[in-house]
Amino acid sequence: STAGFTDANAFGFSAGASGIENVNALQKAIDKGGTIVVSQPGLYKIASTLYIGSHTALILVKAFL
Repeated sequence: STAGFTDANAFGFSAGASGIENVNALQKAIDKGGTIVVSQPGLYKIASTLYIGSHTALILVKAFL
């Protein structure tokens, strides 16, 4: 976490990970609450439902393909 932001990539959220691995990593970041950022551009697999609670924001970096 830096200045109120939590980087999902620090939890293992990765363009190279499987959909299940990414769901588990991103959910751990989301569960911390606050503002979650995905700082690394790429295509990320998601293989299940993510639950985002109140007072939580998810910010994705725009990737230029």
